Amino acid sequence: MQLRALPSIIVSLLAVGLIAMIGWGLNKGFDFSDMGYHMLSLEHPEESPLMPQYQWFYGQWFGWMNLGVIGVRTLRLLLTIIASFVLARGLLSFFRTNSTLGKSPIFQEYGTYAMIFVGGFMSFALQATTLSYNNLTLIFLALLTGVLLQAVARYGETADNRYLYLRFLCLGMLLVLLFFAKFPSGISYLMLMAVMIPFLLLNRGTSFSTTAICTACFFGGIALMVVYYSITVKPITQWYTDAKAIAGSIGNHNPNRLLKSYVRTTFKAVNLGILQYFYLPLGLFFGLLLHRFTLTNEKHSIANIILYATLTIVIGIFAFVVYQESWYMNGMRHNGKGFNVFFLWLSLLLAALLAYLNIDRLKSLFTNWEHRENFMLCCMFLIIPVGGAAGTNNSLPLQSTQYLIFWFACFLIMATIISLVSKKKVLGLALTLPILFVASSQIYYGYCRLTQRVGGPLHTQNKTIEGVERGENLLVVNRVKRLAEETHQIITHNTTFEEGDPILAICKLPGLIYMMGGVSPGGGWYKTGKVERNCLQLKSSQNIDNLEDLIFIKRKNNEVPPEFIACMQEKGIDYPDAFYSIGTTYDGQGQTKVEILAPKQILKPGVAEKAKPASKKPTPKKKKKKRKAKNQKGKANTNKGAAKSPTTTSAEEK
Repeated sequence: MQLRALPSIIVSLLAVGLIAMIGWGLNKGFDFSDMGYHMLSLEHPEESPLMPQYQWFYGQWFGWMNLGVIGVRTLRLLLTIIASFVLARGLLSFFRTNSTLGKSPIFQEYGTYAMIFVGGFMSFALQATTLSYNNLTLIFLALLTGVLLQAVARYGETADNRYLYLRFLCLGMLLVLLFFAKFPSGISYLMLMAVMIPFLLLNRGTSFSTTAICTACFFGGIALMVVYYSITVKPITQWYTDAKAIAGSIGNHNPNRLLKSYVRTTFKAVNLGILQYFYLPLGLFFGLLLHRFTLTNEKHSIANIILYATLTIVIGIFAFVVYQESWYMNGMRHNGKGFNVFFLWLSLLLAALLAYLNIDRLKSLFTNWEHRENFMLCCMFLIIPVGGAAGTNNSLPLQSTQYLIFWFACFLIMATIISLVSKKKVLGLALTLPILFVASSQIYYGYCRLTQRVGGPLHTQNKTIEGVERGENLLVVNRVKRLAEETHQIITHNTTFEEGDPILAICKLPGLIYMMGGVSPGGGWYKTGKVERNCLQLKSSQNIDNLEDLIFIKRKNNEVPPEFIACMQEKGIDYPDAFYSIGTTYDGQGQTKVEILAPKQILKPGVAEKAKPASKKPTPKKKKKKRKAKNQKGKANTNKGAAKSPTTTSAEEK
C-alpha cells in the first residue's frame, strides 16, 4: 500500500463506517411528534400541510412502494448517498478542468467521494430520521450543485452542446422540487444561481449566446416543472393562495423576528466559536508565516520543525477545546454547539491562507480565471447552508449544521490551495482530517446516542410493538410500545374505526394517528395554542367525507378552545355533545395522560353506557358541596394538628 493513499483510505473507512451505523439504526426508535408528522404527511399528501408540497411528489414517484418507517428511512439514506455522489462527482469534474485544483488534490478520487459523504451524513445528527423537508432540502441542494458543476466542467469537451442545455434544464426542474420542499431555500438558491450561472460560464470563456441559451434552459426547466405540478397536483395560483393563507397564521415566523434571531444566534456562534479561541487561528497564522519565510530562505529543516511544531500545538489545543466544550457531540441536548467547531475550523483555514498570501496571489484573484473561479466557488459553498437554513424558526447556525456538506467541499478546496502555496501536502491533510473525525463523532452521537425524541439511545430500543401493523419490525422503548399498543386496543375494542378513517390529535402526537392508520384532516400538526392555524387546517380538508366519525385525541387536562370547537362544528364534528371518553393512556414520554374520545355513532354496542360523555360536567351545586366538604375537612385537620402540637411550623416556614 502506498503511503500517499493512506489519508484517502482513512476517510473512506470513516464514510463506510457511518453508512453501516446508519443502516444498523434504520429499524430502531419512533418519535410520535416530528417523525410521525412527516410519515403521516407522506402517506396522505391530499391532507398534507398547505405550504410544503414535497409529499405530492413523493406520493407520485414512491407511493406505489407502500414504504413504512423503515422503508422511508432506507430511501432517505439512499437519496443522501446519491445526492452526495452527484455533488462529489461534479466537484471532481471541476477539479480536472481547473489546473490549480487538479495539481495537488488532498485525497485520491475515492477519498474525495468519502469526504463529501461524511458531510452529507451530518444531516443524520439532527432532527427526524425519516424523510422531511429539511432532509429533502439537503438532497436537492446537493443534486443542484453537483449538476451545475458537472455542466460547467463538461462545457468545451465536446462540440455538441445538447447535453449542456439538458443539464441546465434539469437544474431548473430540480429547483422547483427544492422550492416545494422549502420555499425560502428555493428562493435563496434561485438568487444564487442568477449570479453563479453567468459567472461560471463567462469566466470559462463561454460565448454570450451559449450563456443565454443555458440560462433560458434553466428557466425553461422551472416553467416545465411548474406546469407538471399544476397538471398533476393543483394550479400554482391555488398553491399561492393556500400558502399565503397559512403563512398569515404562523405568528412565530415573522420575517423581522426571524432576522433578528438569525443575527443574534450568528453573532453568538462567532463569539463562542472564534472570538473566544482567537489565539488558535492567530497562533496558526504566525507559525505558518514563520514557516513561509524560513522556506523562502531555503532553510528547509528549520521550516519543517516550525511547521510540525505549529500543527502539533494548534491541533492539540483544538482537540482539548473540542473535548472541553463537548463539540464532539451533537443531537437533542448538544445541537446548539454543533456548528461552533466548524466556525472555528473555518477560521483556521482562513488563517493558513492569509499566512501565504502576497500581492501577486491577491492580484491573481482578479487576473487569473481559475483563481477567480476557486474564490467564487468557495463563497458559494459557504453561503448555501445559510440559504438552506433560511425560513426556519430554529437558530440559524443550528439549522445550518445539517447542510454542511457544502462546507466540506469548501474545506477540500481551501486545503488543496493551502497545500499548493505552502508546498506541503501534509499541511492540507492536517487541516482536513481532524474536522472529519469531529464530524463523524457528531453524527454518531446525534444519530445513535442523542436521537431526537425516541426515548433513549438506539441501543436501548429493544421492544417490539405487538398488534399494530405500522409498528411491525420496529424496535422501540417500553413507553413508546405502551402508547401505540394501548391506543390501538382502546380504539379497536371500543369503536368501528377502520384504516383511513379520520383522527384529530391536539397533543403533538401526529405519529399516533400514523400508527393507527388514520388520516388527519388538513395536516397532522395541531397545537392547543394555535387556534387560528388549527381552524385553517381543518377548513382546508376537502377529501374526507366522514368527518362526523372523527376520533379526537387530546391531553387529559387540556381544555379545547371554544373557537376551535366552533370550527369543528362547522365541519360537521359535533364536539363535545356527541363524544364519549373511551379511554386514557400516557404520551410518548410516559408523563402526561392522553384522552381518546369518539362520537356515539361509531361506538360498539354497550360502550356508550359505560363510557363518560365528553360534555358531562359537574353542576355548580356539586362543585360547591365538594368545596365546602373539603374546607371542613381541612379545618378539622388543622384543629387536630394544632391541639396535638402547638409549636409545629409549616413547610413554607421551614
